Amino acid sequence: MAGLLAGSLIFGPLCDCYRVDGALEADSGRGPGPVRLLHGANGASRTRLWHPELEAFPNSWHGTDLAALLLLLVRRALPESARWLLTRGRVEEAKQVIQKAASVNKQRVSPELLSQLVPEKTGPSGNARDLFRHPQLWKVTLILFCVWFVDSLGYFGLSLQVGDFGLDIYLTQLVFGAIEVPARYSSIFMMQWLGRKWSQMLTLVLGGLMCIAIIFVPADLPVVVTVLAVVGKFATAAGFTISYVYTAELFPTVIRQTAMGLMGIFSRTGGILTPLVILLGEYQAALPMLVYGSLPVGAGLLCALLPETRGQPLKDTIKDLEQGPYPRPPESVPSGKETEASGRTSSPGVTFVSSTYL
Repeated sequence: MAGLLAGSLIFGPLCDCYRVDGALEADSGRGPGPVRLLHGANGASRTRLWHPELEAFPNSWHGTDLAALLLLLVRRALPESARWLLTRGRVEEAKQVIQKAASVNKQRVSPELLSQLVPEKTGPSGNARDLFRHPQLWKVTLILFCVWFVDSLGYFGLSLQVGDFGLDIYLTQLVFGAIEVPARYSSIFMMQWLGRKWSQMLTLVLGGLMCIAIIFVPADLPVVVTVLAVVGKFATAAGFTISYVYTAELFPTVIRQTAMGLMGIFSRTGGILTPLVILLGEYQAALPMLVYGSLPVGAGLLCALLPETRGQPLKDTIKDLEQGPYPRPPESVPSGKETEASGRTSSPGVTFVSSTYL
């Protein structure tokens, strides 16, 4: 957060002092009429269209300062991680964070649970190499590389070809944008009902099959093509959301953020290659959709090799992976003997949270 704030304050106004056209450029003022000669930071010169009325608007960098101010406000609103506070010995602040989170969710945390919070020692660390050393992690890592790659490839592939489905491009784009809302929200219920693994598999395979089906629909049926594309966009958008949750639950805490960063690299790579895949349509019109369809289906089938994480506590260290999945806690009502022995029952609204999630 501090680095982002410092970058906004320093480089934001600096960049706005120059004309940006792929590189920092300085206007020499030479050139006939509306054409100006620009000298780039790399020493190259280029011509650029210019109009006197454009110079009437001075370079304004006050928006950057406003963004930096908003970052400061957001920084004060966002709470620290309770787990991180415990590792730093700030127990009272960790209790306040937990109580605030419980109040937002209209729950009540018992004093007995809060009294169990004690300072924690810094646990073992991890790095990117650990993702390929552990026999279980390297398989999960490679499969998720494929999943994130095809997530981005299929999502942006359908979005960039929105004008090729036969209907009005503005109407199609409106539908594509509107379908994002139910797709994102439906992924929550899918993960609860079907689990993470089957939800990820279903969305990838469904999105891929819709792209393949578009190939066999005649061009004189634009409504059918658009409907298939919308269903495919729904599936890919939901699958993208599920990938974030599923990936975070598959990796231990010590390397979770490193793994998420690597997944982001492969996702961006898929987005970068999407326009190049579209160029394959110059050789065969069906090739782009065939790529957008076959790769997600293949990645979806690979998800069958991944473990299910629904209802499982998050792993903290790599050694926890060797213990296998934890048994799900029984959701049963305490028996009468247990109630009599304890002398009381849990009152409604009291939530007992496992320390694994803190």
